[in-house]
Amino acid sequence: MLQEKNQMPDNKTKVTMTTPKTPTKIPKALCKPKPKETWNVPQALLQREIGSGSRAGRKQAQAGELFRAGFYGSLFSAEKLELMLKLEGNQGYVNCLNFNYSGTRLASGSDDLLVKIWNCNSGKCLTSFHSGHRANVFQAKFMPQSGIDTKIVSSGGDCQVRFNEFSTSGEGKQTEYLQHFLTA
Repeated sequence: MLQEKNQMPDNKTKVTMTTPKTPTKIPKALCKPKPKETWNVPQALLQREIGSGSRAGRKQAQAGELFRAGFYGSLFSAEKLELMLKLEGNQGYVNCLNFNYSGTRLASGSDDLLVKIWNCNSGKCLTSFHSGHRANVFQAKFMPQSGIDTKIVSSGGDCQVRFNEFSTSGEGKQTEYLQHFLTA
């Protein structure tokens, strides 16, 4: 605190206390220039549609996956993000989100130890089940090769990886878990 003395017109001294003003520092990460876009949209679309090689069937499938990964990891798509829905229902901090393969469902894991499955179109919670973890859920992922979106793998602060199956009625059935011990 700084003390300032000002002489008033009636020969009295006015004392005021002020705080020194310090300039607000902007974090270095925010001062960096925006990175240059490296993903070429027309070229990626062309490669996805016609493939790029003699083994068209397998290359076509790989091209689709490469396009998807390139698009969602591009600066172009990140700049287009906007809030579509606000999903409310978790009682703790949400630590992870994962879309199913088709993008119609979203899994969330949170500090309340629940895994919730959301409908991406309506924003409604389809089902919610206890993950089986004894500490915060840090990851919840749909099993991509299961063919049906009822299998979730989760990991938590209790150093466990759990495999869960659930039904749309809201019941989760824990089928197995693995425990990872931290070593220093």
